[in-house]
Amino acid sequence: MPRQCYYEPVLRTPLLVLSSLAVLGTVSAQDAPAPQKPAELDVVYGQSTDGKLKVAARLIQQKWDPSDPRPTCKVFHQVYAPDGTLLTKGLGGQFEHHRGLFVGWNRTLCNGKSFDFWHCNRGERQTFGGTVSPSLLSMGKLAQVAFLHWVAPDGEAVIHELRGLEVVAHEEQQYVLHMRVQCRALASDVQLTGDPQHAGQQFRALQQFAEKGAKPVLYLRPPGAKKHGNDVWTKCDWIAGVLRLPVATYTVLRIESPHNPGKTRWSTRPYGRFGATRTVKIPKGEATRIDQIYVIAKGARDGMWCAHQAAKWREWQGMAPDKQKKRNVQKGGE
Repeated sequence: MPRQCYYEPVLRTPLLVLSSLAVLGTVSAQDAPAPQKPAELDVVYGQSTDGKLKVAARLIQQKWDPSDPRPTCKVFHQVYAPDGTLLTKGLGGQFEHHRGLFVGWNRTLCNGKSFDFWHCNRGERQTFGGTVSPSLLSMGKLAQVAFLHWVAPDGEAVIHELRGLEVVAHEEQQYVLHMRVQCRALASDVQLTGDPQHAGQQFRALQQFAEKGAKPVLYLRPPGAKKHGNDVWTKCDWIAGVLRLPVATYTVLRIESPHNPGKTRWSTRPYGRFGATRTVKIPKGEATRIDQIYVIAKGARDGMWCAHQAAKWREWQGMAPDKQKKRNVQKGGE
């Protein structure tokens, strides 16, 4: 089992069947087949010294409760180092809506309305609909693919999301985590937009990096990275955060797929929230797909190591578009 810095309960919410999902919006047979087995909460790989599978990430979800919205409004993943150390923040702490590996745009535009699926302060929520076949995202058979509803305050689903994670390579001191997010617009066209500090797919390190006197997360970027102020960066294929914990130091390298839509804008904070966003327009009934690679390594790695990993994994065919499928998503400008 992974070594955790604090206990975080995981509620095993029963999977929803299609008849239950229908009340949240039109359910596509492509996106929402009836789950065949209980949800697997852990993304696993390799074997530890005791012969058990190692845990790379753990799905955290609770059934939506309008009387207790803060802990139940988001689905996210906790991330663990190769030695089992927990690296990400869960509930609570500074900016409590930042949780683990998470996804959301603070300006999700639909039917003339704007919804905030980053903060989820006005009744917006991401609800868990079970796990589905990895083949729906063209991922490996051991991938975990969660089916999520992005629900507006009035109870209508705006987006159906498939969120997939899989470990695609591993060594004793590091592993490579592939994350694929697919968002499908339901009742109308949707535009995903927002500022780099409050939109996209991002990583949030442990709360201890936000405490007074804590060592800040150190960031590595490509030599050509362009700074825009307020911790916003462009012209980056990758950014790495170096997490200096009392027990050890770890490097979290985030690599952007060259096939992702839109222009990539990054945001990096000293307390360990970092990631990238883009503006994307999704026509009604269609979907956009976004890929990231995370290389999680023990030790403080340098820029040369990061550049080598990025060059290697940006060429990985697992992030290439499906050649048989029509690419019908428009690339949004800024």
